[in-house]
Amino acid sequence: MSAFSSLSEFWQTMLPFIMLVEIVLEIGLFMYQLLRSNKPVRSLLSLAVMAVMIPLLFSVSRADPDNIGDAFLLGAPWLIFAAAIFLAAVHFAIALPREYRRKKNELSPFSIKEATDKLPMGICFADPNGRIILCNNRMRRLSFALCGHELQIKSDMENALSVPDRSVTVKDDCYILPDKTVWQFRTQNITVDSDDRWQQITAHNVTELYNGYQKQEEINKELAEVNRKLRKCTLAWRTMSRRRKALT
Repeated sequence: MSAFSSLSEFWQTMLPFIMLVEIVLEIGLFMYQLLRSNKPVRSLLSLAVMAVMIPLLFSVSRADPDNIGDAFLLGAPWLIFAAAIFLAAVHFAIALPREYRRKKNELSPFSIKEATDKLPMGICFADPNGRIILCNNRMRRLSFALCGHELQIKSDMENALSVPDRSVTVKDDCYILPDKTVWQFRTQNITVDSDDRWQQITAHNVTELYNGYQKQEEINKELAEVNRKLRKCTLAWRTMSRRRKALT
């Protein structure tokens, strides 16, 4: 079996370079698994791959070109290095998509925040002490419109709803913002870890419903005015009819 040293200069350079790239990728995967995963034990396989690849890389690399002892595995079969590169590549090709799927499926503070930010409504959660634990981007923007600052405690929202900014119009339990959108706010208790003192505050966009209701109110007023005029005409017609009968 051919030794590593029998390979062309190109492959003697390329194989260590490929090993170096795979080591860097494995280090990145290892750090991600260690920091982001709920089970750091998953990073042990990446650690094992690095434990094999790093000595192999140094075994064919010469720190001193005149000292062949630096590269103590130059006489080893080159297939050993090719097999190590192949197995490391297979591991990375399997591990990376697996970590991506796991990231999408696992609940974490980041994934929960990301999910709430995608909601069309505003939502925030307050712990039993009234501290705002989580607030999505929509609710954050609404809080700035209502009171000019971000919510820190639950009473901030209560004060903002009781005395909103002058640019906000309150009508029929609806808050009309300067951009003409209409919002309704609701607070309800939820249970977290058997504690039912947590609270969920939601804001719903009711612009279409509100505008539809207002339009219906205008239509109803117009119909009422038409009915009033019809009644007036009917009364006048009856009066004229009675007078004609009296004359005849």
